Amino acid sequence: KAAVWRMPALDGPAVRVIPDADDVAVSPDGTRVAFVRSAGPTMDKRVAVAPLSDASQARFLTSDGDGLWEHRDPAWSPDGSRICYRAQTSLWVVELAGGKPRQLLAGEHPMLSPSWSRDGERVYFGALDRTIYAVDALTGDLVWEQSISSAILSSPALGTDGQLYVASLDGSVYALNVATGDFLWDEPFQAEA
Repeated sequence: KAAVWRMPALDGPAVRVIPDADDVAVSPDGTRVAFVRSAGPTMDKRVAVAPLSDASQARFLTSDGDGLWEHRDPAWSPDGSRICYRAQTSLWVVELAGGKPRQLLAGEHPMLSPSWSRDGERVYFGALDRTIYAVDALTGDLVWEQSISSAILSSPALGTDGQLYVASLDGSVYALNVATGDFLWDEPFQAEA
C-alpha cells in the first residue's frame, strides 16, 4: 500500500510516517499532510489530514456525501486553511477549521489535479476535454481557460516565476503565461530518457 515516508535530505534511512496514504500533499508550512485513504461504508477514497509529527491524530475531512465516488488529489490553499479536492466531475473545498465541504464546481468531464493560485483566489485544474481551467475559489465561476488540441492536460502548478506549468498524459510539459494565455514554448518540454 502507498504510504508517507520521511528521510533526511542528505543521508539516512527512510521512516514510514503515515501508513495507507495516497495522493499526498504537504501543507505550505510543512507541518501537516493531506492524503486519501479508503473509509466509510463504501470504502472509497476520502480526504484525511494529519500532523507530520503524529500520524495517530489523522482525521477525515470528507465522507460519503461529499462528492461522487472517490475523493482524490487534495491541494492546500496557500495559507493552509482550505483543501480543494476532486470528486469525479466536480471540485470541492473543505475548511480545515471544520464544517461541511462545499461543491465549488460541477461539470461534464472528470476534473484533474486541482492547484491553487498563489493568492488563494483561483483553483486551476485540467480536464479530459484537453483544457486547463481556472475557477474563482469563492464563487465557483470559471474565470480562465486554455486548450491544447493535441494533449489531455493535468497537474497544473504555478511556478515561482508566475507562469503556469501543466503536464499532459503523454509525458510532455507545457508552460503558459497566465495573464495572456500564450504558450511560452513552441514545443512541449520532454525529459530525456
